[in-house]
Amino acid sequence: MPTPLFPSSYKAWADEHQELLDLTVQILLATGTWPTLDQLQRDLVRRGVKLDVGDAAFNIPQPLGFRQGQQLVLTLFGLRLTSAAAPLLDGFMEALRTAAARYADPSESRPSLSDLDLRGGAPVLEIVGREAPFLGSSVGTQPGQRWAREVDRAIARYLDIHNIDDYLRQRRDELKRSPQWRWPEEESVAPSPPKRRLPPFDGRGAMEFLLATATIIGLWVATPHWLTATAAATAFAYGLARTGQRTPATVIVVLAAAWTIFSLAHDSSHRPAPPATGIVGFVGGCAPYQVYAQDRWRPYGALIHPTPSTLSRSNGAYNGNQVIAVNGWVESQVAYPTNTAPFNNDIWFHLADGAGWVSFGGVRATPVAQDPTGLADGGPPAPAPKKCEGAVQ
Repeated sequence: MPTPLFPSSYKAWADEHQELLDLTVQILLATGTWPTLDQLQRDLVRRGVKLDVGDAAFNIPQPLGFRQGQQLVLTLFGLRLTSAAAPLLDGFMEALRTAAARYADPSESRPSLSDLDLRGGAPVLEIVGREAPFLGSSVGTQPGQRWAREVDRAIARYLDIHNIDDYLRQRRDELKRSPQWRWPEEESVAPSPPKRRLPPFDGRGAMEFLLATATIIGLWVATPHWLTATAAATAFAYGLARTGQRTPATVIVVLAAAWTIFSLAHDSSHRPAPPATGIVGFVGGCAPYQVYAQDRWRPYGALIHPTPSTLSRSNGAYNGNQVIAVNGWVESQVAYPTNTAPFNNDIWFHLADGAGWVSFGGVRATPVAQDPTGLADGGPPAPAPKKCEGAVQ
């Protein structure tokens, strides 16, 4: 039996906010752009729906959607939870099939997908450009084209996809391996083990339990710390299994644990030193939200630093237009002083998984197309809400 497409917590959130999901897609299809929070709130009020749109947008599960400035944007997973999005999902699947055929065509020297290959207008174009992992960098457009992206070899992972649910299951399994997405595991109820019949509390059992108790007291006096805790746990398990008397064993374990904690607290030689990762910590901030590694100017992508400063050596990088989860920001050293405003400021974003920091100039609010000339504007800057400001630790 296949696993459910969505965790029960995501399905419960969608059921509670179904009218919001439906309305978001209806406005997108009618206007060609994602609706603003104010637009959604006013429409829901007119319908008599009591719902705080701002709160819902802030708490939407990350794989279902996100807040982009003042707009509410749904991912493919979020779109799948409303029947109104059927034409958008069909448009995405058609783009996937076209990309696969284009990549397999031997006459295509550099397979690509353009806006002329997509049906569904601006909404499908935006969704494919943001969501498709099988599309690479922007390529030169032909006459009549407004948008063109190279088909990446990652298309091979999706050749056996037959419908949108197949695709989303595969993407779910891919994203679950990423710590940024925090996709929860579906809870499964394990069968209850058969009850074990305990032997009667006879004279022999009492003698053995007393012997185990005397042993633990002797170990307590002779060698405290970890051996005490181990012996106490052994006596506890043995006493339960042999006699079924829970109270005496519990008292021993509590006393042993208290003595172990007291001893360790007063003997620093038993404390292992914390690992020195070199990554500067962060306090404050807000719930994680997503930005994108910049793909506008060379060098493309975003470098990861252990501190909010270019003086620290980079310990990793994100590729251009790769999703990055951040949970706040601080002001520090200016990373790119020669950039045009606002990409020359001193803001650094803290990675939500604690892996380090990325600079303001290295990320954007949405995916962007490359500009090898360096003459175009930098694209939409990543949001840095005041409530997400924190401090280094």
